[in-house]
Amino acid sequence: FVIEGVNSQLSNIRKIAEIVKLINPDRIDLNTAVRPPADSEVKAVSSEQLTELAKEFGRKARVTASFKKKIVQEMEVTAETLLGLIQRHPATADQLAEDFNGSFVAISEALKLMVAQGRLSAEERDGNTYYFHRD
Repeated sequence: FVIEGVNSQLSNIRKIAEIVKLINPDRIDLNTAVRPPADSEVKAVSSEQLTELAKEFGRKARVTASFKKKIVQEMEVTAETLLGLIQRHPATADQLAEDFNGSFVAISEALKLMVAQGRLSAEERDGNTYYFHRD
């Protein structure tokens, strides 16, 4: 798991790669925080940087971080569908509209309604509004 400013420097990755070589795993997955983590200080590395860092681990390494999902057909978006997804992964209205290939306006309005109802909470992070499930 690569975190910007924590272990994303090439020198750190090379040290990790040396230890991984001693373990000799069948596969190496590199990931980063593509959704908001519990600690708002944790920052993701870019897809390009993660791909470059994977090269330090050799042919067994692959980037498993999912930066974008592509859906061709628009999916039905209900409040329960949104709640289910947000419960697993906090998200922005933009991310949800892209995930469902849906209307940003409709999803944004549904999210605002659920915040007003106390079913979701909203938090600003890096200039984006993320929606979180309220227990």
